[in-house]
Amino acid sequence: MIRAVMAIDTLGKHRLAKFYDFQPVEKQQELIRSIYGVLCSRAENVSNFIEGDSIFGLILDEMKNSPT
Repeated sequence: MIRAVMAIDTLGKHRLAKFYDFQPVEKQQELIRSIYGVLCSRAENVSNFIEGDSIFGLILDEMKNSPT
């Protein structure tokens, strides 16, 4: 399942961020920073597509466990 589509430039500024599951703005920014960190640490010859289940899973678990 696609949970988000993002386009991030080489300086870390997101140019496009479409979330298909509701995420508060703070969580969206946290996700973008996390994903940018993963992408920056990769070799140049590796694809920039990532499986985000672990990243989204952590955020979603935190949201479920936090009182609202």
